[in-house]
Amino acid sequence: LAREPLPEGLTIDDPEAMGRFLGSALRKHRMRGRGVIMNVRRGQVVLKPLVLPQPDEDSELAAMVQYQLGKELSIEPQEAVIDYAIESHDVPVEGEEAPGGVEILAAAVKQPIVDYYRKVAEVAGVRLLRLGLRPYANTRAVDACGLAGDAESVGLIHVTADETEVDVIAGQTLAFSRSAVIRIHPHAPAGEQPASDDSALQGKAANRVPAENGAASSLLGGDPLSRAPVEAIASEAARSLQSFHAVQRSRRIERILIAGDSGIETRLADKLALRLRVPCVLYEPGDAVAARKLPDRSGGFISAIGLAVGDREQHFAPIDFSNPKRPKVRRDTQKLRRALAAAAVALLGAMLIVSAMNEHRAGRAELADLRQQIAQQRQPLRESAQQQSRLATVQGWVGDRRPWADVLAHLSSLFPPAQEAYISSIQARADGRIEFTLNARDTGTYDRLAAALREAGYSVSPRRSRGRDDAYGYGYEVNVMVMPDRTGRLDLADLEPVQRRDNDLYRAGHEDEVVRFYERRRGGRGSRGGSQQ
Repeated sequence: LAREPLPEGLTIDDPEAMGRFLGSALRKHRMRGRGVIMNVRRGQVVLKPLVLPQPDEDSELAAMVQYQLGKELSIEPQEAVIDYAIESHDVPVEGEEAPGGVEILAAAVKQPIVDYYRKVAEVAGVRLLRLGLRPYANTRAVDACGLAGDAESVGLIHVTADETEVDVIAGQTLAFSRSAVIRIHPHAPAGEQPASDDSALQGKAANRVPAENGAASSLLGGDPLSRAPVEAIASEAARSLQSFHAVQRSRRIERILIAGDSGIETRLADKLALRLRVPCVLYEPGDAVAARKLPDRSGGFISAIGLAVGDREQHFAPIDFSNPKRPKVRRDTQKLRRALAAAAVALLGAMLIVSAMNEHRAGRAELADLRQQIAQQRQPLRESAQQQSRLATVQGWVGDRRPWADVLAHLSSLFPPAQEAYISSIQARADGRIEFTLNARDTGTYDRLAAALREAGYSVSPRRSRGRDDAYGYGYEVNVMVMPDRTGRLDLADLEPVQRRDNDLYRAGHEDEVVRFYERRRGGRGSRGGSQQ
């Protein structure tokens, strides 16, 4: 056992700072890398005694505790860590029947508190083996010293710097536990020793026998800073033990143990012995639990001693917040079989669907291939149909016996020169009508053309007209339908030839120039193609 003073400015609520301090202390004592056991103090835990029906399995008991304690917590059950111990919190009295069912002492702690201790161990570089409850560790330490008999009730008051725990150990089990937040002034006498002659009993405790009226002179002196905590702790301890008496009725506390190293334990023992008329002793473990010489005021190590002693006992640590007892997840085998059967059916259905999809894809691919073959086979038929259509068109022209070339030549002779108008599209229909689109400089050009056509025997009907400027400056466009006179005969001998411009290669006598022009164009395209290659 060893003490390590907390560095100045260390915040206990900071898990990383506490972890670094713990790791440094363990390295100093060459204990780095080992597992640690920690305790949650009583003030951080909610304890609830319960009597539950006898379950068929332990997992059912865990489920009952979770359900019952979850209804009584002020926080959501999922925000707490719940564990329990099978402990008799009613000390049996001869002649009375024990309560039916299973007696449970359930405990709940907030999840952030458990996370705090885990973080401390993580930063310290050690493994958290167990996170128990401090009153249980104190119970094991008292039992190891033989200070609690099988049939007696012993009170234990554990004084720490910021909290005092009041426990009752009955039949070597924890029957009652309560805490009080009473802070001990840092300047309280730390080295005070008991004044009586039997204050250093090795392996036992220093007894304080109730004094006669007016004989408690040791309480009247001393440091005023220590008197206030003594009075507060004594009052709280008296109220807590009276509460235990009220619940347990005729159970009597045989003696009270005082543990701690704050320096006020001796005065507290005197005060309680006088107030409760019960023998009060200072807890000193001595050789009963230690092979080596213990440091002074070893009563402050009661929780550490309880952890060390209880770790060697298989039945110890009934409460472990780092690994709490949880309800066993029951598996419905029939439901599992049904789920497996449904999964098998679904898998078979999926396989059938995949197989059908593969066959569908194969069928679609085969169909596409057949369609491609049909299209290739139909290509000659399509080309033949086109040729037949052209042949039918030619035959229609021939069968119509209409002199279309004479008609077009006659129309050309009636059209104004290109400086005044030009045709952008022309179409001849089977019934002999000719439809063309005329682009003219103005509406007068069309009027003169229409008059000339009617005079030559054509029926003329304008379809639609509009004014617009094209790229060549012709601002009037009209769609015209012309019907030649079927009864009249065209005489082209009297027609004057169409006047052509000087740069028109198609005028009479310039056929050679036309041939040379096209040869030059073909040669130019060939040279360009060759250079590209």
